[in-house]
Amino acid sequence: MRPLRRRIVAVLATAVVALGAGGVSAPPAYGAARDWTQDGYGAARTFYNPAESVINARSVNGLRRQWSVAPPQAQDWTCSGTTTPLAAAGRVFVADETGVGAYQAKTGRRIWHHHWDSPDQASTPSMAVSGGLLLVGVADCESISSVGGDIFAFNVATGRLKWHQGLPRPAHFLLVDRGVVVTSGASDTLGVTAFRVSDGRELWTLQGYFAGAAANGRLFVSSAYDVFRIAAVSITTGRRIWTTPELSTSVTGGVTAATPAGDLVYAVYESGLLCLRSSNGSVVWRDPSTAWPLATDGRRIYRASGSSIEALGARTGQRLWTTRLTGNTGPPVRAGGLLYTAVADGKPLGILNAANGTVASTGRHLGRLDGGHVVVSGGRLYMTIGNTLVAYAP
Repeated sequence: MRPLRRRIVAVLATAVVALGAGGVSAPPAYGAARDWTQDGYGAARTFYNPAESVINARSVNGLRRQWSVAPPQAQDWTCSGTTTPLAAAGRVFVADETGVGAYQAKTGRRIWHHHWDSPDQASTPSMAVSGGLLLVGVADCESISSVGGDIFAFNVATGRLKWHQGLPRPAHFLLVDRGVVVTSGASDTLGVTAFRVSDGRELWTLQGYFAGAAANGRLFVSSAYDVFRIAAVSITTGRRIWTTPELSTSVTGGVTAATPAGDLVYAVYESGLLCLRSSNGSVVWRDPSTAWPLATDGRRIYRASGSSIEALGARTGQRLWTTRLTGNTGPPVRAGGLLYTAVADGKPLGILNAANGTVASTGRHLGRLDGGHVVVSGGRLYMTIGNTLVAYAP
């Protein structure tokens, strides 16, 4: 283990800060449908919460700031930054410039926090919640050409480190499904590696691919050498299920999402947006626009395209509506019949009716999100504004 990893593991094993009298109660069940357990909501990376009903077109204008908290900041330069939060079973998890912490969803009270020993050497993490653990993937910042990484698994209730794995490549991407945590990244090598969530045991490695989304036990990956292809592998074993023919001689792009039902997969590459059947990799439709990022609820695809948000039929690719906003748009999020997007240059949040693209709210009563995306879960809307985590509720 490199010196950085030894220092991080030693500090993380002892640096739990538990706040509040009476200790910390056992964690409730995780992975409920309402929980936003990883970036993109779930393993399919739909950016769609189908369980949200409290915040909708009738209540969105009544949202008020419920609490805000400023996580710890580094005193000197740091390689890490404050992330968009995860929300699961009454807790909110966010990484900051100095480490990672858990906060009460109702009050914003800090429950625990881990401080990186060397914040200037650990990148902004990728995170997911599964099996009562907060899984955190980081990349080292001590080298440009040969960068490694780490995965840490913390108990969600106490913050104690349960297991750690060092990686030969950075953990630029992290995803969890079927009790398996998958990470991928690139430095002087590129690949996908899978570990068992419960104990960190390495399960399999796939070289030359980058992970994108998972559904129904299948992980969808894209090639990164020579030509662009998409493949599906078993997330538990790494067994190859199908591989597309060559799609492009450029390796730019990758898998972005699957539908909530997991029957379709979407990828963006140099020739546009591609829709595939998850069962066999056959092409359903193509669209020439390379606009990205996107969200999907299974009926429509919503994507940011310059200063517009546009909706396409999820199964046909047919353009359904386009709404122009006052600045460049960010990653769309779909919840409670609404579609949310950041608008550049500090403009009010874009809040649209998902069905037809009409404006549902001016968003002027909410904070200005210049980049990133909101998280809508359990009747609350969360956003990270600079270094501050903010929660809104009706």
